[in-house]
Amino acid sequence: MRASLAAPVPAGGPLEFALAAGGESAAGERTFVTFRAMLDGRQMIARRLRVAAGAETGVWLVPAAGRWTVSVEAEAGVLAELAFEAGGTP
Repeated sequence: MRASLAAPVPAGGPLEFALAAGGESAAGERTFVTFRAMLDGRQMIARRLRVAAGAETGVWLVPAAGRWTVSVEAEAGVLAELAFEAGGTP
């Protein structure tokens, strides 16, 4: 899934991304994903996370001003991607 936000996000305002394992995971099973954040084409964060089936894992990002692309990746490829512009004040 790919999406973009039409309204700008305030720079310095915290954003929480909630990650959850897909329906194909058995209860209690953990899936490894990579949360990746790019600012103006440069990788700023790459964090490998374990997400348990039936549970959410939260990731906080406090964006600086610029064009951000945030993705969640697994062995199968990119699971989700979100692009947004951060600027102004929170």
